[in-house]
Amino acid sequence: MTTEQNILESWLLEKGASERQSILQKASNAMVKSSDVPLQGLMEQIAAGLVSQCAEELGLTIMELQQLLKTPRKDALRMLVTVVKSGE
Repeated sequence: MTTEQNILESWLLEKGASERQSILQKASNAMVKSSDVPLQGLMEQIAAGLVSQCAEELGLTIMELQQLLKTPRKDALRMLVTVVKSGE
């Protein structure tokens, strides 16, 4: 893992394209859809869903995983950007 990557990105980048698509779809399905929620709020919900899936797969609680990160919120959003950039 490079210094630019975190545990979330490493986990996600180990997945194939179809598996990343499935993970993103699952995270998107769990979000609260409302016209009152700003775009940033929707992105944060999806990022939180990705963190939840990562923690579950690694056998950690969300809190345990967040404690392994320097900046949990930024790292989660960066993981979401990683998914988008990889074309999923």
